[in-house]
Amino acid sequence: MTVNQNIALLVDAENGVSAPQLDALLTELNQTGSVIEKRAIGNWSNNNFNKKVQWDNLGFKIVNQTGQIPGHNGSDFRLVIEAIEMVHDPDLNIDTFVVMSSDQGFIPLYSRLRQLGKIVIVAGNRHLKNSKIKATTDRIINLNTLVQPQQQTKKPKTATKPAKKTRTRSRSRWTNRKHGKPSKSVLRPMSSGQRQRTRRLIQRALAHVQNSNRNRSLDSLYRAMKHCDTEFSVRRLGYARFFDFLRSFPEIVTVVGTDKTDSTVYPGRDTARLPRKSSKRRKK
Repeated sequence: MTVNQNIALLVDAENGVSAPQLDALLTELNQTGSVIEKRAIGNWSNNNFNKKVQWDNLGFKIVNQTGQIPGHNGSDFRLVIEAIEMVHDPDLNIDTFVVMSSDQGFIPLYSRLRQLGKIVIVAGNRHLKNSKIKATTDRIINLNTLVQPQQQTKKPKTATKPAKKTRTRSRSRWTNRKHGKPSKSVLRPMSSGQRQRTRRLIQRALAHVQNSNRNRSLDSLYRAMKHCDTEFSVRRLGYARFFDFLRSFPEIVTVVGTDKTDSTVYPGRDTARLPRKSSKRRKK
C-alpha cells in the first residue's frame, strides 16, 4: 500500500465495536494515508451500541438502517450500498476502502472493489485466517494485535496463583434450570451487552423459523441463528452446548424435551399454549 492514499472507513457498528480498537485502527490508517470518509452503519433506532463510542467526536457519519427484515441483516446490505456509492462518487475519489468487520459475508464486496481498481483492507477480530478473505483483500489488520500492546504497558504484570482444578458432576448441569440461571455447564457468564444482542438474535431466528414454516426443532433454530449471524457460536458466548444456551433464555424461548434429538422450541409468549403430554391410561 502506497503512502498518501484517500481512505474510506466503513464500520459495521452492530458487530461490537470498542473505542480502544477504533482509536488504534485510526492511528494505524493515518500513518499510510488520509481517512477522508468515515461512516458507521447500523440500526441506531433500536440498539444502544452507539453509546459505547463517541462517534461524533471522531468525525463519523451515522448511517441509520431501519426496517429490518426477519432473518436478514439490513445493515450489512446498507454497508455494501454505501461502498458502491462512494466508488462512483467523483467528489470523493477514494483509493482505499477499509471495512471494520469480521463478517465473511462481505467477501463478494471485497472482490468487486478490487475489480474496480481499489485497495481493500479488512480490520477485525475473527475469521482473519480465512483463505477467501486473504484472496480478495490487499491487507488484513488484526485489531487484537493493535490494542493488546497498549493494554500491556498500562497494566503491570502481577503474580497470580494458579486456579485450582475442580471436577464438575454431570448431574449438576440442570440444578438451576427452572430459574433460568446458568448451571455448571456454563463456561463463563455473558456480559449485559452480549446478553441483549443474543436476545435479539434468538428473536430474529425464531421469526425466521416461523416464516419459513420449518419444524421447531433445535437443529432448525440453530441453522436459523447461523443464517442470521455467521459468527454465532455457543462456546464463544460461554456455553458448552446449544441446549444449555437456550435454557438460559426462558423469557423468550421455551425448550420442550430433555435432549437435542426430541426437543422442540417455542417463543416465550406461547408457553401457555404448549401441547400437553397425553397421560397414559391406567390398566384395569
